[in-house]
Amino acid sequence: MNLLKKYGLFIFWFLLILDCLLCISDDKQIAEYRLYTKPILLPILASYFFINTKRSKHPRTKSLVYTGLFLSWVGDLFLMQYDLAINPKNNALLTIAVTLICVALLVYSRIFRKMNKLNFKDCQEAFLSFIGMSILNIVIYKILKLVDIDNFKYLIITEMLVVSSFVAFAANVYRNKLRKNIASKKLIPGAGVLAISMYVILAHKFLLVDATFLPGVVALTFGFGQMLTIQGFKEYLKA
Repeated sequence: MNLLKKYGLFIFWFLLILDCLLCISDDKQIAEYRLYTKPILLPILASYFFINTKRSKHPRTKSLVYTGLFLSWVGDLFLMQYDLAINPKNNALLTIAVTLICVALLVYSRIFRKMNKLNFKDCQEAFLSFIGMSILNIVIYKILKLVDIDNFKYLIITEMLVVSSFVAFAANVYRNKLRKNIASKKLIPGAGVLAISMYVILAHKFLLVDATFLPGVVALTFGFGQMLTIQGFKEYLKA
């Protein structure tokens, strides 16, 4: 327990970098060692969160954090299976992975709302973030339409709406004077990095299929974004 409390993030980073290196390996046998690294990444993060918040209250918020982590973990495992055996017949794996991760982001968004309720009369950061993300989504969607996305059109639109809302709710936490520091250093950067991860998934699937380094980028940004977000939740609960 003390090992995870002191060195949990270091262990997480070590395994995350190792997992990313395995992602970009051209040797399929070496890449399959991800079956050992990937499944333990988010459980380590969950254990780190548990050890550092076990004395704090807010059981409902902690339950939401564990729910979000579990959905992210399962979605990440489906995404790994898709990467290891990429072919048109595995589109269902990608759909399940993206759906589960989107639900996880909605759960995290619920925690952001608990940290600072959205006031439509005073939500400049959330409004500007959502507008900015919406413009980005329109540009990305127009680029994606250059290829065949008909079977995934609604999944892509749903993902973009969820990601935009997720970033906006993270930005809204900044309005709370007591939580500005957590929002600026952990939650907003974490939401931004997770958004990048989701967009890179789309780029790899539809635009840069042969770019073998992109699964490594997804793994790195997804893991880093999760770590920042969970750290933010930990600091919120310990405050």
